[in-house]
Amino acid sequence: MTASPSHAATAFLTPALSIYFDLVRFLAAFAVVVSHLEQDGFAAGWLPLSSLSHEAVIVFFVLSGLVIATCVQRRERDWRTYTIARVVRIYSVVLPAVVLSFAVAAIGLALDPTLWSGEPGTNFRVFDALTSVLFLNESWSLDRNLPWNHPYWSLCYEAWYYVLFGIACFARPRGRVVWLSLCALIAGPAILALLPLWLLGAWLAGWRRFPAIRAPLAAALVIVTWFAVWALSASNVDVELREWLHASVPGYWRLESSQRVLTDYVLGVFVAVNFVAFRALPERWTAWLARAERPIRFAAGFTFSLYLFHRPLTQFFGHFVDEGKESALVVVVVLAVILAICMAIGHVTESKKYVLRGWVERRLARNVERKSPAA
Repeated sequence: MTASPSHAATAFLTPALSIYFDLVRFLAAFAVVVSHLEQDGFAAGWLPLSSLSHEAVIVFFVLSGLVIATCVQRRERDWRTYTIARVVRIYSVVLPAVVLSFAVAAIGLALDPTLWSGEPGTNFRVFDALTSVLFLNESWSLDRNLPWNHPYWSLCYEAWYYVLFGIACFARPRGRVVWLSLCALIAGPAILALLPLWLLGAWLAGWRRFPAIRAPLAAALVIVTWFAVWALSASNVDVELREWLHASVPGYWRLESSQRVLTDYVLGVFVAVNFVAFRALPERWTAWLARAERPIRFAAGFTFSLYLFHRPLTQFFGHFVDEGKESALVVVVVLAVILAICMAIGHVTESKKYVLRGWVERRLARNVERKSPAA
């Protein structure tokens, strides 16, 4: 179902903002990749955004809530279309990511049998794959990881946000609270701690009373909020506060990847203000986005693949490349190879998700036919 003209006119997501979001998505994924190159031994700190990997994940959460809520408003008006869209989107990349993580780690182990000596948590157990495809890695301090693919943690968060949001939107009133409580209990406190960031994005999607912001102020806010995100990261306040809370609050460690929750909320507000301010920019100020739409859309189309596929590769190259890690040329070449591999895999997985969509739709249709009285 498409939006009516009146709805489109009042929706938060505009054509220019849609392109902007794709640009932000790609840059956020790029930030995570170059940050992990740096962490894995390459001198990549000179590359743009290399210090903002955690902040990039917060951007993803706010943006995800906004985009998913917009999809529900515009076309995913029942639980079937919502479920199909989420399952296809996630598993078209998740299943290849699980296979890639184990495959690259196995190759690494074959080349160097001492690769993980003394390091817990990377052990090739079937249990790791099972918890990953069920998105339980971050639930109740289970703290399981795919081999060489720690960034998978954030997808476990998002998958449960999709489930909780879908129940809130489509479950029958009588059972809604029960199902929400059950799923929240399974997700656990760490995942729930950052749920408000995702809901902040969803709230923006439903916002209809947009403030009248003059163009110069809106442009200033766009710049200032991104600078504030960088400044908060550079100040190291988030890490220091996390360490203090970890030492002062019993059981605080159970929040796992959410231990920077307080400063993450601040980051989320910066990101939300940035999106609101960009939306207020006049069309003549955002025309450059329309001109660059094609390459932006192309790059953004592989963002999910880039995010989930890159870390096994950065760790593999980080371990086995012995010479030239300080060389800018080597960094650029390795980065280009990783981008190319991720895009190549994404071309036969993420970009072909319509195949998985067809299979899921056929399965659902068969189930409905079996349950129908006439069957």
